[in-house]
Amino acid sequence: MHADNASTDFAPAERANTMIVQAEARLFTGDPLLVDILDAVPHLLLILNKERQIVFANGATLETLSLKTSRSLLGLRPGEILDCLHAGDKPLGCGTARSCRNCGVTNAILAAQQRRDTSKEARILRKSTGEALDLRVHTTHLEVGGEEFVVCVLTDISDQKRRLALEKIFFHDISNTAMAISGRAELLSSADPSSPDELSRAIARLSRHTARMVDEITALKQLAAAERGELTLSPRTFTAGAFLDDLLDLYRGIEAAQGKEIRCAATADDPPLTSDPVLLGHILGNMIKNALEACPPGGIVTIGRSRKNGSMEFWVNNPGEIPPDDQLQVFQRSFSTKGADRGLGTYSMKFLGEHGLGGAVSFTSSSESGTTFRIALPLVVPAPAS
Repeated sequence: MHADNASTDFAPAERANTMIVQAEARLFTGDPLLVDILDAVPHLLLILNKERQIVFANGATLETLSLKTSRSLLGLRPGEILDCLHAGDKPLGCGTARSCRNCGVTNAILAAQQRRDTSKEARILRKSTGEALDLRVHTTHLEVGGEEFVVCVLTDISDQKRRLALEKIFFHDISNTAMAISGRAELLSSADPSSPDELSRAIARLSRHTARMVDEITALKQLAAAERGELTLSPRTFTAGAFLDDLLDLYRGIEAAQGKEIRCAATADDPPLTSDPVLLGHILGNMIKNALEACPPGGIVTIGRSRKNGSMEFWVNNPGEIPPDDQLQVFQRSFSTKGADRGLGTYSMKFLGEHGLGGAVSFTSSSESGTTFRIALPLVVPAPAS
């Protein structure tokens, strides 16, 4: 089958027909020794034709996909067998959507077609589960029978990236909370001992920040548990206004807030909400920290809440805009605009907010209105059955 490449937003859209793909496949399956060698590779190994279609998949690939033969894979592209969220964005599949411009797998394949052996990392958001799959991709050019192919080896490094990201986010979050505790401790030490009310307020704030540090540790444990399918919620009933006031008090004291203003949008509607406040605090805390880090000196971060259709929506806005290409990857684990190994915050917002609290996490970003992250929650999240 041929296609007009005007129908692609990135890589060529053209595909070879079934007869050509099968003939190319026989170049590899017809050599038992070669098949044995390729099957000995313990990682996913694909051989792709010049249209980036699979003509051979090794034993590790078949085992991972629970297949006995590669027959059903022939003619497909890597993103299509990996359940990539964007593989179906365009009619001619993997590699042709705008979001594919940032795909490490597609870019590595294209580089190998130019005879540049390549090693890249790739992040794929899986459509069926919402899981972020982290891969190391190795590609090399190959010529067989006068035809050009690409050998593509995929190694799952999700656990490695998750451990590294958890470590980074742990120290980042704990550091912020510790700085807030330190600031409150200094205020406490300078408080007027003859003013019991002033001392009482300082002690109460220090106590809240100390409790927040414990909550941060708990939230990170919850993220790891949620990814294993072992998350247990601890719902409590509270009012959104008081909850946001406590968050503002905490995050006004972190380093990223210095020289910036955090405001809470006024609203008269403050119904009780039953949810897990530790988990929600982690999600909104990440939204606030990201907004502060993206906000220029003298800028304003605004947080708020509104009641909509039986749910409570919390939102955090900053005046900056996320570049369009980055917007496509915001909720992928390990993606960050702030440097390597920083991208767990937005991923945890989405994963914990939806898989943990049963809400809906989204964002909008434009030069006119800035960037707003939102989480809409049901007013009551029942405790999981024991």
